[in-house]
Parts: sequence; C-alpha cells; structure tokens
Amino acid sequence: LTLQIRSEGERAVALRNIRLREFRAGFGPGYAPFAESPGRATVYENPAALPRVFRVKRVRSLPGANPVKEALWSSDFNPAEEALVENLPGLEKEYADGEVEVKGWSAGEIRLEASAGGAMFCVLAESFRPGWRCWIDGDETKIYRADGMLRGIVVPAGKHEIFFAYRPLGCYVGWAFTILACIFIVVCRYLYLRWANAWPHLFKGSKVEKFEG
Repeated sequence: LTLQIRSEGERAVALRNIRLREFRAGFGPGYAPFAESPGRATVYENPAALPRVFRVKRVRSLPGANPVKEALWSSDFNPAEEALVENLPGLEKEYADGEVEVKGWSAGEIRLEASAGGAMFCVLAESFRPGWRCWIDGDETKIYRADGMLRGIVVPAGKHEIFFAYRPLGCYVGWAFTILACIFIVVCRYLYLRWANAWPHLFKGSKVEKFEG
C-alpha cells in the first residue's frame, strides 16, 4: 500500500497502484475512508487501483509521446484492458489471458511467475527507467514503455519465471574500474619485488621482501 498526498489525475493514480490517498477537503468518487485523524486529513482507499502486475488484452501503438498522453486521459481508454506504446506497431494485437504472480519484490529486484495459453502482455505498475533489465527463464527480453510511464513485457505461452533487476551501466563501469585498479596494484607490487631483487643497489635503504621467480 502506498500513501499519496499530492493531487494527481485519477487515471494516473489507478495506473501506479496507488491505493491510499490523503484528502484534506473532500475526496474522489468511489473512495472509502481507511483511517481518520480528528481535526486533520483523512486517508481514503481507492478500490480502482490496479495491481502491481497485471495483463492486458490488447496493445495500441501511437506515433509519439503526446498522442499517448492524450489517449491516456481519454474516456474510452481502459488501462485494465489495453496498454499504450509509442511507435511499436508490431506489438498491436490481441493477447492471451493468463496469470501473473509476484514471488519477490524489492527496491532493485522483482521476481514473477507467469502462465498463459498464448503470448501475454504484462504491465508493471512501476516507473519506466533506464537501467532496469528483464529475463524470462534466463533469457533477456525487452522492456517496453507502457502507458507513457510504466513497464511492459511480452511473455510467451507456457509457464515462466520472470526476473527484473536494476543494472545501470554506471554499476558495470564502476566494477570494471575497481577490478582494473586491483590488477594494477598487484602488477606494481610484482614488478617492484622483481626489480628490487634483480637490482638491490637501486633500492638500497628500502625494506624489500625476498622474491623468487
């Protein structure tokens, strides 16, 4: 459950799995009181909030971010039935029914289990951000920007284990520099000991360990 204090459109609230909201004056239609603080704001529950992970029946491709944004707020768009993508006509089709179950969820990793009779399009109520990667049964798959702000993937027919992980390029660069630095230190130490034993007069006065090799 997430507590939302700022004001947002109800469509965005439902899409982002925001179930609890705080209202200081009045509340939106369909909301039910969840917790009250006398003299202060009241927290209401939004029953229209979509699950953390859900499947949609179809995908619609639109030519750019602005058309997606306009369609997102149109009255004929149902986020529980349809996902919007940008410039991806190859994804436009009807998708199979299926089940998706959350097996693990943390700040940097998400584990799911899915089962479907045909190709299924799943949407995660999490922000689309660079650095996130996804694997289905160990094979990496593409993450699509769904509904302008969420993550979407195509899951093939059958039963699958799905793994999302936050692996930004900066992490790999940092690891590479760390490994190179360690190698550099080891090489320098090796050369120092080798040269010190080969030419001890150059290192006179320095404490040098005996090196054989």
